[in-house]
Amino acid sequence: MLKLKPVVFPLIAAGIFMSLTSITTKAQIPNPSASAVASARQRGPCRDPWITIAIESALSRSPQGVGTFGECNPSLYNGGSWGSYNELYQGVRTAFSNLNGNVSISRSSLANGQYKIVMDAGSGFVWTQIISHDGGTLITSDGAGVVASGGGNFRVQSTSTEKKISLGKSVLIIRKK
Repeated sequence: MLKLKPVVFPLIAAGIFMSLTSITTKAQIPNPSASAVASARQRGPCRDPWITIAIESALSRSPQGVGTFGECNPSLYNGGSWGSYNELYQGVRTAFSNLNGNVSISRSSLANGQYKIVMDAGSGFVWTQIISHDGGTLITSDGAGVVASGGGNFRVQSTSTEKKISLGKSVLIIRKK
């Protein structure tokens, strides 16, 4: 029994340490403060200030979108539904982890204050949208893309004319022109 003590104590200590580290990794990210939300609402570019904040926080850069288009599209993150900022933030991380190396999204300014948003998945899979100056109106789209819900329910398969990328609880589908 005396020889068993030196082995049991380190095992118990290791178990306690592991349980404490698993608790800290599940810590929730708190909702942004009212002043942070007001600031994001004022500077944009996303209509939903939480999306602007989540992308800036997760990616350390501004969103490549405007209004509800491009990276500002709520459907890209957790299927467009979240109950807390933490859920949105995790949805943003999941979506961009899955997009990384598969799709690049860019936003550029055009004349008359309009924006051009391009989602490029390579090999001819490109989706282009022209957005109004206020980010609220889609002026034109080439019809090459869609964000569908249900991505978490099935394995996404691409075809020769469609590229499908699972974003967690939604799917980005880009068609060849």
